[in-house]
Amino acid sequence: MERSLLIWGLVLIVGVPLLTVLLGEGIERLERQRNPLVPFLRRARTYLLPTVALLLVLKTIVSVSEEVAIVRLLETGVWIAASMTILALLSSLFTPGEKARRWQISLPNLFFQFVRALAILIIAGYVMATIWGVDLSNVATALGVGSLVIALALQDTLSNLVSGFLLLFSKPFKIGDWIQIGDIEAEVIGQDWRAVRLQTITGYLITVPNGVLSQETIYNFTLLNPWTWREFFVRFSYNDPPNRVKQILHRAMLDTPGVLAEPKPLVFVESYEDFYITYYMGYALKSFADSYDLTDEIKSRIYYAAKRHRLTIPYPTQMEYRQEGHPRPAEVSASEISQFFRSLAYFSALHAETIESLAQTAIVEYYGQGDRVVQMGVPDEYFYLILAGTVQLTVLDLRDRNQDVAQLQRGDCFGEMAFLPGEPSPVSGLVLEDLNVVALDRNAVTRLIEASPKFALEINNFIEERKRAVQIAKGVTPQTRPATPTNGEVPSSH
Repeated sequence: MERSLLIWGLVLIVGVPLLTVLLGEGIERLERQRNPLVPFLRRARTYLLPTVALLLVLKTIVSVSEEVAIVRLLETGVWIAASMTILALLSSLFTPGEKARRWQISLPNLFFQFVRALAILIIAGYVMATIWGVDLSNVATALGVGSLVIALALQDTLSNLVSGFLLLFSKPFKIGDWIQIGDIEAEVIGQDWRAVRLQTITGYLITVPNGVLSQETIYNFTLLNPWTWREFFVRFSYNDPPNRVKQILHRAMLDTPGVLAEPKPLVFVESYEDFYITYYMGYALKSFADSYDLTDEIKSRIYYAAKRHRLTIPYPTQMEYRQEGHPRPAEVSASEISQFFRSLAYFSALHAETIESLAQTAIVEYYGQGDRVVQMGVPDEYFYLILAGTVQLTVLDLRDRNQDVAQLQRGDCFGEMAFLPGEPSPVSGLVLEDLNVVALDRNAVTRLIEASPKFALEINNFIEERKRAVQIAKGVTPQTRPATPTNGEVPSSH
């Protein structure tokens, strides 16, 4: 007996203080490493170790009977401290922070909270039954009857709770995912035992009960891939060849900033309807939140591309037959183009017949804001004369930074490298305001030069003037050249 007391005395006098010091050192070291086990060790040192030591003193040294109330209270305290310590350990293991450790396991918070509450109830029942001798059979019977009544009264709530657990285990989405439920497209911003909270692109907050959500088909746009796929449909006339339409639509998507090159945008014929062909269009982007703006940008570019390439966007029509009638005038008639040419000083060198012939074959093209008309390093296919709108000419300087060369408006021109076949464009042209231009192809340009040497001379001066403006924008001192004699005016290059 005395030997047993001596051993327990040494354990309590030496072992407990030593273990306290070791735990303190371990806690301090792990705190510097921001280790998630710190709360577990701190609770073990602060709550569990002192209560266990005090209980051992009473039971082994003082030999107090277990029937004494103070011993029961201490045993209850030990179980409470043990519960707190174990829960801290479970929290460290199953709820990783921002920097998860390899040994940590991620569990849904709702499931973890439920398990923790269940563990507390089990420990409380054990303490009541074994330490305090409470008969829990009547309590269990009462709980059974009460549970049935509660289940009937709270069947919707329990349905949401069970559905919440099923959603947590199946994990069809996580916080931050963009999903579609019915007609709703929104971002998941929260989830608890009752409902899922969603926020739409317009900022509306939507709360969907778990019971309702479990019965819906959930489309997740962002769970599997780092990009989001969006799709829509457009329609064009049977008069437009499908291969040509698909090429134009594909280019409109690729030219839109924000559309990913991989996975590649898709365009294909979806169906043949009574009066039009339906085309499927799909593309990938990085963030679903940008999808509405990006789709709007693509559709706007399609409109201007269709205008440029003379594609027909079908709409409901009504045929009206008359014995006498005249065709509808074009959006910009040949006479208007001819009058526009005559208003330009550098066209004064051309004969009236040449201008009229040119107006008959000229092409009017339309570009939307953000479109790129000419590209630096790419040969110009057309010489452009601005009817309306604004275009910004830019060039890369010696440090590969964009520099402004000129801002052009009505009456100005660009695409002058069309006069020099094979020569790359020295500038890029970005549309600032919706642009209408008269486009002259290389054949028309060649006829103009052959028809009037004076016009050719003025165009040559214009090209040299534009080259000097480009050199200045690049930061290169332009070389001075003797002026070329001319009786005409140089086209404006601003």
